[in-house]
Amino acid sequence: MHRLSWIYGGPLLFLALCGSGDFGALGADLIIRNISILPGGNAQVVVAGRADSYYLLYRGEVVTDMRQPTAAEPGLAGDVTLTDPVVEPEAQAHFYRVEEVALAAPRDTDGDGMDDPFELGYRPVLNPLDPADAASDFDGDGRTHLQEYRDRTDPMIANSPPPPATPGLAAVPDSTQGTFLTLSGNGPTNTYIRIEGGAAVATNSVSPDGTFQVNVPLSPNRLNRLLVSALNGKGEVSIGRPVEVLQDSQPPTLFLDFPGSADAITTSNVMVAGRVGDSLSGYRGLQVWVHSAPSEGSPPLATARFPEDSPWAATVDVGIGPNGTYERGDVPLTLGTNVVTAIATDALGNRTLRRLEVVRRALEGPRLVALSGDRQITNAVRRLDQPIRVRVTQPSGTPIPDAPLLFEVTRSDGRLLPVQTNQLAADWTREPNANTHGAMRLQLRTDANGEAEVWWTLGSEAGCANNRVCVTGTGISNKVFLCASAQPHPARQLNLGSGNNQRVEAGGITPEPLRVWASDGLNPAVGIPITFRVVQGGGRIIPGGRDGSLIPVAVGNADAGAPERVVVTGVTGHASVGFIAGPEGGPNRVEASFPGQFGLPVTFVIEGLIRRADQAGSFAGLVLDNTKCPIGGAVVRLQVANVDMSTTSDSQGRFRFENVQGGMGHLYVNGATANQLLGKAIPTNSFPALTYSITTVANAENALPTPVLLPRLNPANARVYNGT
Repeated sequence: MHRLSWIYGGPLLFLALCGSGDFGALGADLIIRNISILPGGNAQVVVAGRADSYYLLYRGEVVTDMRQPTAAEPGLAGDVTLTDPVVEPEAQAHFYRVEEVALAAPRDTDGDGMDDPFELGYRPVLNPLDPADAASDFDGDGRTHLQEYRDRTDPMIANSPPPPATPGLAAVPDSTQGTFLTLSGNGPTNTYIRIEGGAAVATNSVSPDGTFQVNVPLSPNRLNRLLVSALNGKGEVSIGRPVEVLQDSQPPTLFLDFPGSADAITTSNVMVAGRVGDSLSGYRGLQVWVHSAPSEGSPPLATARFPEDSPWAATVDVGIGPNGTYERGDVPLTLGTNVVTAIATDALGNRTLRRLEVVRRALEGPRLVALSGDRQITNAVRRLDQPIRVRVTQPSGTPIPDAPLLFEVTRSDGRLLPVQTNQLAADWTREPNANTHGAMRLQLRTDANGEAEVWWTLGSEAGCANNRVCVTGTGISNKVFLCASAQPHPARQLNLGSGNNQRVEAGGITPEPLRVWASDGLNPAVGIPITFRVVQGGGRIIPGGRDGSLIPVAVGNADAGAPERVVVTGVTGHASVGFIAGPEGGPNRVEASFPGQFGLPVTFVIEGLIRRADQAGSFAGLVLDNTKCPIGGAVVRLQVANVDMSTTSDSQGRFRFENVQGGMGHLYVNGATANQLLGKAIPTNSFPALTYSITTVANAENALPTPVLLPRLNPANARVYNGT
């Protein structure tokens, strides 16, 4: 408990009170060195000062009420003098109180929103005892002293005003067939909207009511990563708002794999299987229909559209990457030539049509009959429950024993093993692809019943009817085809997809979503809850990307973002979120994981950049070869906000651009001009060229998150490629 010191001097009475914050940190009691009345009648007190404090002098008319502040002085390691500027009659007694306040816990004595030490640092323009100075603008830069205090800028030096507010956007489709996209929303008045990242930069003014509408040309058949910004008359740009829009007028890829045109079918119906994919729209809304004629009528028109529950609808499996598969079983065939038609459409209605003539002929002579093993389903690289069992008979049905047969895997990388080893006609272990699961070719002889059996272990890739086996025999008129579908195993691992090592303005949204991929080690894992959690930097997670579905969690507001969110993986095993960098700048770290995951969480690092009104923007980077040796003499070209700049990497591989504006642009690194490697001369054309899409922050130190790595070329081995 602190002692209070009362000092009486004539009509003056002083109370020394030590501290208003952490008294223990201030140490000893406040010591009053001297009190006096100046010749003009002003009261003055001298106290022993401290550099980590400042001092307030209060006056009152009664000893129990000394609350009127009359003087304030910063602390220093020596005597501090406080003088009451008000002259009072000597006959009247006045009471004074001195208070020592720690700088670590400052006050706002006049209640104007600015703390006392800030105002003491800018005297006489500011006064910690005058609330009216908060609304003034001494340097005439259009920002009040209170605004300068909040922005931590100098109120006595004209600073650039804060950038315009980030525009708000109405709902935006994430994909379109159109070549133009209309974006609308609201933005600061007296600004115009700039949208970069499409086929060309698009602009339009914000209306007096604060709304805008911009027609944006899109680059065809690609993901357009747009950046929407507001600019004022001085060219100052807001924090950009990223938008991803896919322009897709490209049809899906489609193949009819089975049956083939050379396969003579002898059954009344057949499974039709093949591959389907869409490198742009992916598997959202991807559908396949399979039709045969003449048994089902005329072939469908290329423009026909069928309902999802159509009997012609095929089952589609996304597979790995663009390697999706489809199947439709029991497609009827008539004797003679049949036209099989497959149609694939994506989510936007782009379509592909494939036709194939399949011949069905009548059985003649000895024949093969499949007894079991067709159209089974199990996990990848796992043995099916039922073996493949076939029989060889005469047209009369009499079995043919000791008939040589060949079982062969014709699709995927599955393996076959004999059920009865005494039926082997050749040593399967000598096959080049033999392993513990068997071989891809087995030669057997039928038993006394004309039958042969093999175990079938499926291949490593999941898919619909993507595993196939063909059985043939010498002197037998037909082939037997069997299909099986492989399913993925439970999720085992999580891999970083994209979005790591981004640099974005503090408080801004990353241009690219944070994306992960859950799998069993090879095949996508669907419906896995992925938890994204902010572990450093104060950033927030928001819905974003085209993968998975967001699960609401009771942490934070959906619009403002939350420190943690759960997303379920979509049909490709991917999950993604948007991210708002923390307001203070510096590294942000986000971890992603799922229950039962093997290994450590996936970690994203996003660097938040702070604008500095007193500095121009810059952009720097490093050019290395694949052994991390510096490359000198590479021409580096930077295009941002319609400004084009060039420089050359130095002998240490470094390059730097000054006076860089904020916005979206491209970086071109031409390794063909490089003439140094590790400081030693090399011939030109020893390295290729690379292009990067970048986003820069105005008035900030921008840089590539990682070095540019160029592979070494051999100029003596160059060949001209003309595209044919």
